[in-house]
Amino acid sequence: MFDIEKIKLIKSLLYKSKDIGGCFAELDNYLQANMVSEVVEEFDNIKHDYHLMLDFIGRGFKDPKREDIYTSLLYRLDRLIDNIRIKINISEVEVYRNAATRASLYSSDFDSIKHSLENFVTDLALIGLEPEGNREEKSRLVYQKHQKDLDGLFNQILVSSLWGESEYSFYSDLLTSPIIDSADAQLLISAITISCLNVFDFFKFKTLIKVASLSSDIHIHARSLVGWVLSLPVEKTFYDDQISETVKLYLTDDNAYSEIIDLQKQIFYCMNVDSDIKKIETDIMPNLTQNSNLNITRFGISEKESDTLNDILHSGEEEEKIEKAEASFRKMMDMQKQGSDIFFGGFAKMKSFPFFQTVSNWFMPFYSEHPEIVSLIKDPKDKQIFSRILEINPFCSSDKYSFMLALSSVIRTIPAEMKELLGSSSSMAGGVVDIDQNAPSFIRRSYLQDLFRFYRIYRFSSSFVNPFSDNGRLKHYLFIIHRVFRGIDALYLGYLDLAKFLYKNKSYKNAEILLDNIDALKFSKADRFNFYMLAGLVDEIQDLPFATSKFEKALEIDEHSEKTLKCLARNSFNNGKYEDAYSYSQKLVEYYPNNKSHEIYFCLTSLYNEHVEEGVQRLFKLNFEYPEDTTVMRVLAWGLMLQQKVEQAQSYYDTLVADKSGISAEDLINRGYSLWIQGKMPEAIQSFKSYFELKKVTKPKSLILSIFHKDKNLLYLNHVTDIDMNIMSDLLA
Repeated sequence: MFDIEKIKLIKSLLYKSKDIGGCFAELDNYLQANMVSEVVEEFDNIKHDYHLMLDFIGRGFKDPKREDIYTSLLYRLDRLIDNIRIKINISEVEVYRNAATRASLYSSDFDSIKHSLENFVTDLALIGLEPEGNREEKSRLVYQKHQKDLDGLFNQILVSSLWGESEYSFYSDLLTSPIIDSADAQLLISAITISCLNVFDFFKFKTLIKVASLSSDIHIHARSLVGWVLSLPVEKTFYDDQISETVKLYLTDDNAYSEIIDLQKQIFYCMNVDSDIKKIETDIMPNLTQNSNLNITRFGISEKESDTLNDILHSGEEEEKIEKAEASFRKMMDMQKQGSDIFFGGFAKMKSFPFFQTVSNWFMPFYSEHPEIVSLIKDPKDKQIFSRILEINPFCSSDKYSFMLALSSVIRTIPAEMKELLGSSSSMAGGVVDIDQNAPSFIRRSYLQDLFRFYRIYRFSSSFVNPFSDNGRLKHYLFIIHRVFRGIDALYLGYLDLAKFLYKNKSYKNAEILLDNIDALKFSKADRFNFYMLAGLVDEIQDLPFATSKFEKALEIDEHSEKTLKCLARNSFNNGKYEDAYSYSQKLVEYYPNNKSHEIYFCLTSLYNEHVEEGVQRLFKLNFEYPEDTTVMRVLAWGLMLQQKVEQAQSYYDTLVADKSGISAEDLINRGYSLWIQGKMPEAIQSFKSYFELKKVTKPKSLILSIFHKDKNLLYLNHVTDIDMNIMSDLLA
């Protein structure tokens, strides 16, 4: 067994200390204990060159290039360590070992690779010249050989040692060449990405970013863009400055910025798949499955023929069912339009076919001539059905293969009427959504879904570095905060938009991390205001102590801002800073008169200061103007209890709890207080118990004591003691 953690530690120490001599000693010991024969010769060469330099300097010669030479040796040693890691993977990990075996059957000569890919395009063109009876068989043989070659090349890249300038030059030219097939280039980009994710390789990374820059093929561009973004190294490397420069060169226009921000949102949707599945299973599917007498078609939801007598007796029920089903269906379609992966839950169960035991198949763009599926369906009508379904439904390539493999086993048993339906425009629910499957954003999303399925479902996925998981230091999927993006000011407005997106999707921790990485001073005045407001809201939701200071900074920019004053009043009140809450509410009433909600909140803050009398008087006036407003009643009743006018307070609470449709559980607690203070114990106990029933509380003692403690100032004011509270809690228990 190789000690993989030890070699990672040696790499880390080399980067931190830059101590070549110290690293030699560590590596000597490691290589003696772990025979990695493939790297011994290169290691000896590095040591030889280093000792030559030492000898030269030791003799007193001045070498103006000694730092350059030392740095180049650092790079060589760093590459050697990473190549050791790759060799260990091939030796120790089954999936890499299998990949290396498959790769060994394919020539790695650049000319052979280029000719193989170019000849495939030529061979396809020549099939059209064959006699018609020979074309199908000729096509099958061409695709069969080519898929085998592609798999070999895919695996060769997957387990390849770190690249140099020659590989970078060859593959960047090859993958942007118009004379190789687009699907071939896409597959090889995936191989480069996975290889670079497993062990970072600057020249593989550089290849991906160059292809993304140069390719005019939207599919190739999308894969290479996703590839270089996900491949950004978590650990600091000797190449960091070069990576930063490369990224800055890539981000030279507005389209590149918007693509990056959009990609970050799409990755978030991938990560959110579990909550999306739960939402579909609990909120959406029940309404669809319960209404089994409904047809879901491309043109909406319609009713099947039903029992005539039932229609007469319950004429409104079916319309209500249709409305519920349509509402649920629209929810799911809206989720898909926004970017949610609504198909993951279903297709995750359809990846056990032998087809998916081959790693390269997970990333092969869908084509019906794939040798492992081409023979599944013979009937031209059945092929038409498949073609129609896949045309309508926005599946990723992996799911298209799953669908074809699953349905091919039952297609012969499907009745003719059902086949006709499947082949029509109303084939499947997914087709209801009008999505442009040639749009760059859809192509990126589809590829991300292919990647996500591989890392989530493939049985050996734990052998790979997963870009969609938390590695303990940085979440790859929140790539936008990576160190290489620091200082790129043009991205900042995109950061703000992204933070709003995360806030809207309740990803508050990620929003906080993102906002913490923003220098607000780089924004315009208006955007700086929005930044502080958003940052305050995010902190407030997470109960962090920084919210107030951020709202205050927003108020410095716009001292009359209604929403900022509201946030500060609420935040101050919730944190027990009642005088501050009163002050902010007072400004709201002053700046925005004749606003009932501001007036009510100002009255509430008055009750928690030395302004109870003022607050109650204002509340009486509001109650006169708005006698049906239950919020005014609640605040007024609370104020009256603070004035020890509990009988008057009880009358308002009696009115509030009498309205069963709008009853608030807290009204029952407060009514219980008013009765308890008056000594009406049976009624008070019943009011508290009604609260427990409404809240479905099974263990009331600890809960009611915490409620009493929260309201202890009111209770103390009305001569209710701690002993009284304990007795009441036991009576209720």
